[in-house]
Amino acid sequence: MAAERVMRFLSGKKSNTPSKIKSKFLSVLSISVNVRSIIAYILVLISLSSWVTASVYYGYPHWGPLQTTPYELEAAKYIDKTTTEGYIVICDRWMVYAGETVVGVANPRAFYFVSTDRVGTAFFIEMRENPSRDVMIEAMKINNATVAYFIIEKPRLGTEEYNRIIQQAQQNKLQTHPGGIFYYRGEEKLRIFYHKKSTD
Repeated sequence: MAAERVMRFLSGKKSNTPSKIKSKFLSVLSISVNVRSIIAYILVLISLSSWVTASVYYGYPHWGPLQTTPYELEAAKYIDKTTTEGYIVICDRWMVYAGETVVGVANPRAFYFVSTDRVGTAFFIEMRENPSRDVMIEAMKINNATVAYFIIEKPRLGTEEYNRIIQQAQQNKLQTHPGGIFYYRGEEKLRIFYHKKSTD
């Protein structure tokens, strides 16, 4: 009997049920369909926005040492502004990123080693272990530079290593570039050593 009523309802034939019950059933049915579609749209919207948020969050570093700092950019701008001759910079990969932001990639006048360049990495490791003019002179041959810079950063090396490199560089008669000490919030964060070819 119930099946017979459903079949009559679906076929559009009149049934013995009162019209009030039928209209109530149809209004409840339409409300539930509307609520379901609204809930489906909301779930899709939440899923998409969560996916976009997660992609952006995981796509960019959030730990300080993995980001280029303002003083790195300032140092790269300072070197480029104060050096008219061709130069080469021996530094870590984060300073390379800052330098490439300022002067471009593979700029022959203002040369920063690409962060994946093994030669540049070897020069940096050599300078880090024993900062000397000989390594800088060797690096200058790559782009026939007149000036070579060696940049170290306290947050990336640690205070002890940073101070050790400064002491050793001074013992080896490497000069700090005039204006080549950069501070952030009152603390020294970056130092630039340099060597210039003699004009003799």
